[in-house]
Amino acid sequence: MNIFNEIKLLKYIDNYKTELTDRKKSGSVFTNSKTINNMLDKLPIGVWTNPKFKWFDPGCGIGNFHIIIFFRLMKSLPIQCEEKRRKHIIENMLYFAEINYEYINILKKIFCSDKYKINIFHGSYVYLNALDKNIPIFNHDIFNTYFDIVVFNPPFQKPNSKDNNKLSSKPLYPFFVEESFKYLKDNGYLLCIHPVSWRRKSKEIKLINHILNKHLLYIYTNNDFHDFGISAPYINYYLIKNVEYNKDNLTEYETYFNNKYYKGNIHLKNTLEFIPLLLTNETMSIFEKVLNKIGDKLDVQLESKFSTTKKNISVQKTNEYIYLNSHSLSMKNGRIFRYSKVKHPSHDKLKILMNFQGGYRYLDPFIDCGTMGITDSSMRMYVNNDNKNLLLDFLKSDLFKFLLMATTYNYGTNQKNEFHIINLFTKPSISDFYKFYSIKKKEQLFIEKNII
Repeated sequence: MNIFNEIKLLKYIDNYKTELTDRKKSGSVFTNSKTINNMLDKLPIGVWTNPKFKWFDPGCGIGNFHIIIFFRLMKSLPIQCEEKRRKHIIENMLYFAEINYEYINILKKIFCSDKYKINIFHGSYVYLNALDKNIPIFNHDIFNTYFDIVVFNPPFQKPNSKDNNKLSSKPLYPFFVEESFKYLKDNGYLLCIHPVSWRRKSKEIKLINHILNKHLLYIYTNNDFHDFGISAPYINYYLIKNVEYNKDNLTEYETYFNNKYYKGNIHLKNTLEFIPLLLTNETMSIFEKVLNKIGDKLDVQLESKFSTTKKNISVQKTNEYIYLNSHSLSMKNGRIFRYSKVKHPSHDKLKILMNFQGGYRYLDPFIDCGTMGITDSSMRMYVNNDNKNLLLDFLKSDLFKFLLMATTYNYGTNQKNEFHIINLFTKPSISDFYKFYSIKKKEQLFIEKNII
Protein backbone atom coordinates (compact mmCIF):
# COMPACT_ATOMS: atom_id res chain seq x y z
CA MET A 1 0.00 0.00 0.00
CA ASN A 2 1.64 3.25 -1.12
CA ILE A 3 1.15 6.70 -2.64
CA PHE A 4 0.74 5.28 -6.14
CA ASN A 5 -2.78 4.09 -5.27
CA GLU A 6 -4.72 6.93 -3.67
CA ILE A 7 -8.09 5.19 -3.24
CA LYS A 8 -6.69 2.08 -1.58
CA LEU A 9 -4.29 4.09 0.59
CA LEU A 10 -7.02 6.39 1.91
CA LYS A 11 -9.18 3.38 2.69
CA TYR A 12 -6.22 1.77 4.45
CA ILE A 13 -5.54 4.73 6.77
CA ASP A 14 -9.23 5.12 7.60
CA ASN A 15 -9.43 1.47 8.61
CA TYR A 16 -6.09 1.38 10.43
CA LYS A 17 -6.49 1.00 14.17
CA THR A 18 -3.80 1.79 16.71
CA GLU A 19 -2.82 -1.15 18.83
CA LEU A 20 -4.47 -1.26 22.24
CA THR A 21 -1.03 -1.12 23.86
CA ASP A 22 -0.22 2.12 22.00
CA ARG A 23 -3.49 3.70 23.09
CA LYS A 24 -2.72 2.73 26.66
CA LYS A 25 0.91 3.87 26.58
CA SER A 26 0.53 7.25 24.90
CA GLY A 27 -3.11 7.94 24.15
CA SER A 28 -2.42 7.59 20.43
CA VAL A 29 -5.56 7.76 18.31
CA PHE A 30 -5.21 8.27 14.56
CA THR A 31 -7.19 10.88 12.65
CA ASN A 32 -9.43 9.77 9.77
CA SER A 33 -9.38 11.37 6.33
CA LYS A 34 -12.74 13.13 6.81
CA THR A 35 -11.52 15.02 9.88
CA ILE A 36 -8.13 15.76 8.30
CA ASN A 37 -9.79 17.20 5.20
CA ASN A 38 -12.12 19.32 7.33
CA MET A 39 -9.08 20.69 9.14
CA LEU A 40 -7.02 21.29 6.00
CA ASP A 41 -9.93 23.16 4.42
CA LYS A 42 -9.35 25.92 6.99
CA LEU A 43 -5.89 26.73 5.62
CA PRO A 44 -5.58 29.62 3.14
CA ILE A 45 -5.98 28.37 -0.41
CA GLY A 46 -2.58 29.76 -1.40
CA VAL A 47 -0.68 27.15 0.65
CA TRP A 48 -1.58 24.48 -1.90
CA THR A 49 0.24 26.13 -4.79
CA ASN A 50 3.48 27.14 -3.06
CA PRO A 51 6.27 24.62 -3.83
CA LYS A 52 8.61 26.30 -1.32
CA PHE A 53 6.46 25.56 1.72
CA LYS A 54 7.67 23.04 4.28
CA TRP A 55 5.06 20.96 6.14
CA PHE A 56 5.86 19.22 9.43
CA ASP A 57 3.97 16.61 11.46
CA PRO A 58 5.76 16.15 14.83
CA GLY A 59 3.75 13.07 15.85
CA CYS A 60 3.00 11.57 12.48
CA GLY A 61 2.07 7.97 13.32
CA ILE A 62 1.78 6.19 9.97
CA GLY A 63 1.51 9.53 8.17
CA ASN A 64 -2.25 10.19 7.98
CA PHE A 65 -1.99 13.98 7.75
CA HIS A 66 0.85 14.04 5.25
CA ILE A 67 -0.80 11.40 3.08
CA ILE A 68 -3.83 13.69 2.60
CA ILE A 69 -1.55 16.72 2.18
CA PHE A 70 0.54 14.84 -0.40
CA PHE A 71 -2.47 14.07 -2.60
CA ARG A 72 -3.74 17.64 -2.33
CA LEU A 73 -0.36 19.02 -3.35
CA MET A 74 -0.15 16.57 -6.23
CA LYS A 75 -3.37 18.08 -7.59
CA SER A 76 -2.42 21.73 -7.07
CA LEU A 77 1.34 22.39 -7.29
CA PRO A 78 2.42 24.13 -10.51
CA ILE A 79 5.04 21.51 -11.46
CA GLN A 80 4.05 20.01 -14.80
CA CYS A 81 5.92 16.70 -14.70
CA GLU A 82 4.02 14.34 -12.40
CA GLU A 83 7.11 12.44 -11.24
CA LYS A 84 9.09 15.61 -10.58
CA ARG A 85 6.11 16.94 -8.63
CA ARG A 86 5.86 13.76 -6.58
CA LYS A 87 9.59 13.70 -5.84
CA HIS A 88 9.65 17.40 -4.93
CA ILE A 89 6.75 17.05 -2.47
CA ILE A 90 8.22 14.04 -0.69
CA GLU A 91 11.85 15.15 -0.59
CA ASN A 92 11.52 18.92 -0.17
CA MET A 93 8.13 19.68 1.40
CA LEU A 94 7.07 16.95 3.84
CA TYR A 95 8.80 16.38 7.20
CA PHE A 96 7.96 13.74 9.81
CA ALA A 97 8.77 12.94 13.44
CA GLU A 98 7.69 9.73 15.15
CA ILE A 99 8.86 7.73 18.17
CA ASN A 100 7.26 4.39 17.24
CA TYR A 101 9.54 2.30 15.01
CA GLU A 102 6.68 0.16 13.67
CA TYR A 103 4.82 3.25 12.50
CA ILE A 104 7.95 4.54 10.79
CA ASN A 105 8.32 1.29 8.87
CA ILE A 106 4.73 1.56 7.65
CA LEU A 107 5.26 5.21 6.72
CA LYS A 108 8.40 4.38 4.73
CA LYS A 109 6.50 1.80 2.70
CA ILE A 110 3.65 4.24 2.07
CA PHE A 111 6.01 6.97 0.82
CA CYS A 112 8.30 4.54 -1.03
CA SER A 113 11.55 5.11 0.84
CA ASP A 114 13.32 2.80 -1.61
CA LYS A 115 12.60 5.35 -4.34
CA TYR A 116 12.53 8.72 -2.51
CA LYS A 117 14.52 10.35 0.29
CA ILE A 118 12.02 10.83 3.13
CA ASN A 119 12.61 13.41 5.86
CA ILE A 120 11.90 11.35 9.00
CA PHE A 121 13.14 11.83 12.54
CA HIS A 122 12.93 8.69 14.70
CA GLY A 123 12.71 9.79 18.32
CA SER A 124 10.69 11.89 20.73
CA TYR A 125 9.48 15.34 19.75
CA VAL A 126 9.46 16.47 23.39
CA TYR A 127 11.62 15.60 26.39
CA LEU A 128 9.98 13.33 28.98
CA ASN A 129 11.46 11.92 32.17
CA ALA A 130 9.64 8.65 31.56
CA LEU A 131 11.47 7.99 28.30
CA ASP A 132 14.45 5.72 27.83
CA LYS A 133 17.55 7.92 28.14
CA ASN A 134 18.83 6.58 24.81
CA ILE A 135 15.87 7.91 22.83
CA PRO A 136 16.94 10.98 20.82
CA ILE A 137 15.04 14.24 21.31
CA PHE A 138 14.04 16.46 18.40
CA ASN A 139 15.86 19.77 17.88
CA HIS A 140 16.33 22.34 15.13
CA ASP A 141 19.51 20.71 13.84
CA ILE A 142 17.63 17.55 12.82
CA PHE A 143 16.25 19.14 9.65
CA ASN A 144 18.04 22.52 9.96
CA THR A 145 14.94 24.40 8.87
CA TYR A 146 11.84 26.14 10.17
CA PHE A 147 8.41 25.19 8.92
CA ASP A 148 5.65 27.07 7.14
CA ILE A 149 2.93 24.74 8.42
CA VAL A 150 2.91 22.42 11.43
CA VAL A 151 -0.05 20.05 11.47
CA PHE A 152 -0.65 17.23 13.93
CA ASN A 153 -2.78 15.13 16.24
CA PRO A 154 -0.45 14.70 19.25
CA PRO A 155 -0.54 11.88 21.80
CA PHE A 156 -2.92 13.09 24.47
CA GLN A 157 -1.30 11.80 27.66
CA LYS A 158 2.16 11.09 28.98
CA PRO A 159 3.45 7.52 29.27
CA ASN A 160 3.25 5.96 32.70
CA SER A 161 6.74 5.67 34.18
CA LYS A 162 5.66 2.87 36.53
CA ASP A 163 3.46 0.76 34.24
CA ASN A 164 4.03 0.72 30.46
CA ASN A 165 0.57 -0.72 29.89
CA LYS A 166 -1.19 2.28 31.41
CA LEU A 167 -1.47 5.96 30.63
CA SER A 168 -0.39 8.63 33.04
CA SER A 169 -3.08 11.08 34.12
CA LYS A 170 -0.72 13.88 33.04
CA PRO A 171 -1.43 15.51 29.65
CA LEU A 172 1.22 15.35 26.93
CA TYR A 173 -0.36 17.26 24.07
CA PRO A 174 0.33 20.78 25.50
CA PHE A 175 4.07 20.14 25.23
CA PHE A 176 3.69 19.32 21.53
CA VAL A 177 1.84 22.58 20.92
CA GLU A 178 4.31 24.71 22.89
CA GLU A 179 7.30 23.06 21.22
CA SER A 180 5.84 23.57 17.75
CA PHE A 181 5.93 27.35 18.07
CA LYS A 182 9.74 27.09 18.30
CA TYR A 183 9.98 25.60 14.81
CA LEU A 184 7.22 27.58 13.12
CA LYS A 185 8.17 30.43 10.79
CA ASP A 186 6.83 33.92 11.36
CA ASN A 187 3.45 34.12 9.59
CA GLY A 188 3.40 30.31 9.47
CA TYR A 189 0.39 28.19 10.41
CA LEU A 190 -0.19 25.71 13.23
CA LEU A 191 -3.12 23.33 12.78
CA CYS A 192 -3.83 20.65 15.38
CA ILE A 193 -6.52 18.58 17.07
CA HIS A 194 -6.62 17.46 20.70
CA PRO A 195 -8.78 17.57 23.89
CA VAL A 196 -10.30 20.80 25.23
CA SER A 197 -8.65 20.75 28.66
CA TRP A 198 -6.19 23.54 27.68
CA ARG A 199 -9.06 26.02 27.64
CA ARG A 200 -8.63 26.79 31.33
CA LYS A 201 -5.46 27.12 33.34
CA SER A 202 -4.49 24.21 35.53
CA LYS A 203 -1.45 22.90 37.34
CA GLU A 204 -0.43 20.77 34.35
CA ILE A 205 -1.67 22.91 31.44
CA LYS A 206 -0.78 26.55 30.87
CA LEU A 207 -1.33 26.66 27.14
CA ILE A 208 -4.16 29.17 26.83
CA ASN A 209 -1.98 32.29 26.80
CA HIS A 210 0.46 30.77 24.28
CA ILE A 211 -2.46 30.41 21.90
CA LEU A 212 -4.30 33.65 22.62
CA ASN A 213 -1.10 35.68 22.22
CA LYS A 214 -1.10 34.62 18.56
CA HIS A 215 -3.83 35.07 15.95
CA LEU A 216 -6.27 32.23 16.50
CA LEU A 217 -7.90 32.18 13.07
CA TYR A 218 -10.37 29.34 13.61
CA ILE A 219 -11.56 26.99 16.34
CA TYR A 220 -13.88 23.98 16.11
CA THR A 221 -15.39 22.57 19.32
CA ASN A 222 -17.47 19.44 19.83
CA ASN A 223 -18.55 17.87 23.13
CA ASP A 224 -19.90 14.78 21.38
CA PHE A 225 -17.12 13.91 18.93
CA HIS A 226 -17.29 10.34 17.62
CA ASP A 227 -14.35 10.03 15.23
CA PHE A 228 -11.97 9.00 18.03
CA GLY A 229 -14.44 6.51 19.50
CA ILE A 230 -14.61 6.81 23.28
CA SER A 231 -11.05 8.16 23.54
CA ALA A 232 -11.92 11.86 23.36
CA PRO A 233 -15.57 12.89 23.01
CA TYR A 234 -14.66 16.47 24.05
CA ILE A 235 -12.44 17.66 21.22
CA ASN A 236 -11.32 20.81 19.49
CA TYR A 237 -9.14 21.66 16.55
CA TYR A 238 -7.85 25.07 15.63
CA LEU A 239 -5.74 27.07 13.19
CA ILE A 240 -3.22 29.63 14.43
CA LYS A 241 -1.24 32.13 12.39
CA ASN A 242 2.15 32.81 13.93
CA VAL A 243 1.76 36.56 14.35
CA GLU A 244 1.41 38.53 17.56
CA TYR A 245 -1.99 39.18 19.13
CA ASN A 246 -3.90 42.20 17.90
CA LYS A 247 -7.00 43.70 19.50
CA ASP A 248 -8.68 43.69 16.09
CA ASN A 249 -8.14 39.94 15.53
CA LEU A 250 -11.26 37.88 14.91
CA THR A 251 -11.61 34.13 15.40
CA GLU A 252 -14.04 32.11 13.33
CA TYR A 253 -15.76 29.52 15.51
CA GLU A 254 -17.87 26.44 14.91
CA THR A 255 -19.32 24.93 18.06
CA TYR A 256 -21.26 21.70 18.47
CA PHE A 257 -22.61 21.59 22.01
CA ASN A 258 -25.22 19.13 23.28
CA ASN A 259 -26.36 18.48 19.70
CA LYS A 260 -26.75 22.18 18.87
CA TYR A 261 -24.64 23.97 16.27
CA TYR A 262 -23.35 27.54 16.41
CA LYS A 263 -21.00 29.48 14.17
CA GLY A 264 -19.76 33.04 13.96
CA ASN A 265 -16.79 35.34 14.46
CA ILE A 266 -15.54 36.58 17.80
CA HIS A 267 -12.65 38.49 19.33
CA LEU A 268 -10.91 36.50 22.07
CA LYS A 269 -8.85 38.71 24.37
CA ASN A 270 -5.37 37.45 25.17
CA THR A 271 -6.05 38.07 28.87
CA LEU A 272 -8.78 35.44 29.12
CA GLU A 273 -8.43 33.00 32.02
CA PHE A 274 -10.59 30.43 30.22
CA ILE A 275 -12.50 29.81 26.99
CA PRO A 276 -15.95 28.24 27.45
CA LEU A 277 -16.60 24.91 25.80
CA LEU A 278 -19.88 26.40 24.59
CA LEU A 279 -18.09 29.07 22.59
CA THR A 280 -20.50 31.60 21.07
CA ASN A 281 -20.84 35.37 21.06
CA GLU A 282 -23.83 35.04 23.41
CA THR A 283 -21.87 32.90 25.85
CA MET A 284 -18.93 35.29 25.95
CA SER A 285 -21.24 38.27 26.49
CA ILE A 286 -22.90 36.54 29.46
CA PHE A 287 -19.56 35.60 31.02
CA GLU A 288 -18.15 39.09 30.57
CA LYS A 289 -21.11 40.55 32.46
CA VAL A 290 -20.76 38.10 35.34
CA LEU A 291 -16.99 38.57 35.50
CA ASN A 292 -16.85 42.34 35.06
CA LYS A 293 -19.66 43.34 37.40
CA ILE A 294 -18.16 45.47 40.16
CA GLY A 295 -18.24 43.82 43.58
CA ASP A 296 -16.80 41.06 45.73
CA LYS A 297 -16.03 37.72 44.10
CA LEU A 298 -17.24 34.29 45.15
CA ASP A 299 -14.78 32.32 47.28
CA VAL A 300 -15.33 28.60 46.78
CA GLN A 301 -12.52 26.39 48.06
CA LEU A 302 -11.67 22.72 47.74
CA GLU A 303 -9.64 22.82 50.98
CA SER A 304 -8.52 19.22 50.75
CA LYS A 305 -7.04 18.65 54.21
CA PHE A 306 -7.20 14.88 54.13
CA SER A 307 -7.68 12.39 51.34
CA THR A 308 -10.32 9.68 51.18
CA THR A 309 -7.89 6.86 51.93
CA LYS A 310 -8.91 4.32 54.55
CA LYS A 311 -6.46 5.66 57.12
CA ASN A 312 -8.16 9.07 57.02
CA ILE A 313 -11.80 8.36 56.25
CA SER A 314 -14.38 5.79 57.28
CA VAL A 315 -17.72 4.97 55.67
CA GLN A 316 -19.19 4.33 59.11
CA LYS A 317 -19.04 6.37 62.28
CA THR A 318 -16.93 4.64 64.93
CA ASN A 319 -15.36 5.49 68.27
CA GLU A 320 -12.28 6.64 66.34
CA TYR A 321 -13.87 8.20 63.25
CA ILE A 322 -16.30 10.64 64.82
CA TYR A 323 -16.38 13.76 62.62
CA LEU A 324 -19.00 14.03 59.87
CA ASN A 325 -17.89 15.15 56.37
CA SER A 326 -19.83 15.84 53.19
CA HIS A 327 -18.36 13.58 50.52
CA SER A 328 -20.33 13.28 47.27
CA LEU A 329 -23.72 12.72 45.69
CA SER A 330 -25.39 9.66 44.23
CA MET A 331 -28.31 10.28 41.88
CA LYS A 332 -29.84 7.08 43.19
CA ASN A 333 -29.07 7.25 46.92
CA GLY A 334 -28.64 10.96 47.59
CA ARG A 335 -25.87 12.66 49.54
CA ILE A 336 -22.97 10.50 50.69
CA PHE A 337 -21.08 11.25 53.92
CA ARG A 338 -17.81 10.08 55.41
CA TYR A 339 -16.30 10.20 58.90
CA SER A 340 -12.83 11.34 59.91
CA LYS A 341 -10.57 11.14 62.95
CA VAL A 342 -9.67 14.80 62.65
CA LYS A 343 -12.09 17.70 62.52
CA HIS A 344 -11.92 19.59 59.23
CA PRO A 345 -11.02 23.32 59.57
CA SER A 346 -14.40 24.31 58.08
CA HIS A 347 -16.41 21.97 60.32
CA ASP A 348 -17.77 24.49 62.82
CA LYS A 349 -18.38 27.36 60.39
CA LEU A 350 -21.50 28.56 58.59
CA LYS A 351 -21.04 27.65 54.94
CA ILE A 352 -22.52 26.40 51.73
CA LEU A 353 -21.27 22.97 50.72
CA MET A 354 -21.28 21.61 47.18
CA ASN A 355 -19.70 18.87 45.11
CA PHE A 356 -16.41 19.26 43.29
CA GLN A 357 -16.61 16.10 41.21
CA GLY A 358 -19.32 15.05 38.81
CA GLY A 359 -19.96 18.35 37.05
CA TYR A 360 -22.87 20.77 37.25
CA ARG A 361 -25.52 18.04 37.54
CA TYR A 362 -23.93 16.98 40.82
CA LEU A 363 -23.25 20.41 42.35
CA ASP A 364 -26.11 20.01 44.88
CA PRO A 365 -25.36 23.06 47.09
CA PHE A 366 -26.77 23.22 50.62
CA ILE A 367 -26.28 25.30 53.77
CA ASP A 368 -24.44 23.74 56.70
CA CYS A 369 -24.66 25.48 60.06
CA GLY A 370 -21.38 24.14 61.43
CA THR A 371 -22.14 20.42 61.62
CA MET A 372 -19.64 18.88 59.20
CA GLY A 373 -16.44 19.21 57.19
CA ILE A 374 -15.64 18.11 53.64
CA THR A 375 -13.61 15.44 51.90
CA ASP A 376 -11.56 16.11 48.77
CA SER A 377 -14.67 15.49 46.66
CA SER A 378 -16.55 18.50 48.04
CA MET A 379 -16.11 22.27 48.20
CA ARG A 380 -17.15 24.94 50.67
CA MET A 381 -17.99 28.64 50.61
CA TYR A 382 -18.21 30.59 53.86
CA VAL A 383 -21.36 32.70 54.19
CA ASN A 384 -23.17 34.73 56.82
CA ASN A 385 -26.77 34.93 57.95
CA ASP A 386 -27.39 37.93 55.70
CA ASN A 387 -26.27 36.40 52.41
CA LYS A 388 -26.53 32.63 52.84
CA ASN A 389 -29.97 32.21 51.25
CA LEU A 390 -29.26 34.61 48.40
CA LEU A 391 -26.01 32.86 47.51
CA LEU A 392 -27.62 29.45 47.78
CA ASP A 393 -30.34 30.56 45.37
CA PHE A 394 -27.66 31.82 42.98
CA LEU A 395 -25.82 28.49 43.06
CA LYS A 396 -29.13 26.77 42.24
CA SER A 397 -30.12 29.22 39.50
CA ASP A 398 -30.36 28.55 35.77
CA LEU A 399 -27.71 31.22 35.23
CA PHE A 400 -25.18 29.50 37.47
CA LYS A 401 -25.99 26.11 35.99
CA PHE A 402 -25.34 27.56 32.53
CA LEU A 403 -22.00 29.03 33.62
CA LEU A 404 -20.85 25.67 34.99
CA MET A 405 -22.17 23.72 32.01
CA ALA A 406 -20.33 25.97 29.55
CA THR A 407 -17.04 25.43 31.41
CA THR A 408 -17.11 21.64 31.72
CA TYR A 409 -13.79 20.51 30.23
CA ASN A 410 -13.81 16.84 31.21
CA TYR A 411 -16.30 14.16 30.32
CA GLY A 412 -18.04 11.27 32.06
CA THR A 413 -16.95 10.55 35.62
CA ASN A 414 -14.04 12.99 35.27
CA GLN A 415 -16.27 16.06 35.15
CA LYS A 416 -15.47 18.69 37.78
CA ASN A 417 -16.93 22.00 38.87
CA GLU A 418 -14.13 24.45 38.13
CA PHE A 419 -13.87 26.45 41.35
CA HIS A 420 -11.01 28.55 39.95
CA ILE A 421 -13.46 29.83 37.34
CA ILE A 422 -16.34 30.13 39.82
CA ASN A 423 -14.19 32.44 41.94
CA LEU A 424 -13.97 34.90 39.06
CA PHE A 425 -17.74 35.51 39.33
CA THR A 426 -19.01 38.59 41.15
CA LYS A 427 -21.35 37.87 44.08
CA PRO A 428 -24.93 38.96 43.39
CA SER A 429 -26.51 41.38 45.87
CA ILE A 430 -30.13 41.07 44.71
CA SER A 431 -32.30 38.05 43.95
CA ASP A 432 -33.02 39.09 40.35
CA PHE A 433 -29.77 37.70 39.00
CA TYR A 434 -30.44 38.63 35.39
CA LYS A 435 -31.09 42.22 36.41
CA PHE A 436 -28.01 42.32 38.66
CA TYR A 437 -25.70 41.23 35.82
CA SER A 438 -27.59 43.23 33.13
CA ILE A 439 -28.29 40.09 31.12
CA LYS A 440 -30.62 40.87 28.23
CA LYS A 441 -33.80 38.98 27.38
CA LYS A 442 -32.15 37.49 24.29
CA GLU A 443 -29.33 36.15 26.46
CA GLN A 444 -31.82 34.76 28.99
CA LEU A 445 -33.52 32.83 26.20
CA PHE A 446 -30.12 31.54 25.08
CA ILE A 447 -29.47 30.26 28.62
CA GLU A 448 -32.88 28.58 28.82
CA LYS A 449 -32.32 26.98 25.42
CA ASN A 450 -29.03 25.40 26.44
CA ILE A 451 -29.36 24.24 30.04
CA ILE A 452 -30.24 20.59 30.47
